[in-house]
Amino acid sequence: MLVATKQGWMDGMREKRINRHLNLVIRMPLMLFGSYLTLLSLFKGKVPLAGNEISIAVQIFGGLLHSFNAVYYCDKVVGNYHVRLHAQSETKKHDAAAKKK
Repeated sequence: MLVATKQGWMDGMREKRINRHLNLVIRMPLMLFGSYLTLLSLFKGKVPLAGNEISIAVQIFGGLLHSFNAVYYCDKVVGNYHVRLHAQSETKKHDAAAKKK
């Protein structure tokens, strides 16, 4: 989609809108679900461990980092979409006011 936007084949706001939906509906829920399953299997003893505390700590840290990444970047994508949408509507208001004068 980014290539299509850069080549002028797709409007930038359309790309942002699609990206927002992809992040909200697919990326974030699946990443959180994957982290949940990883941590659940770790705590239920379903994951073969090397038997040391470092291995367990790295797996817990990885799961938490994965969850944080999902939420953080989803917030960035959704926030960027709304900031650009607001800026676009303000530009239209400004242009309409300039035409009235």
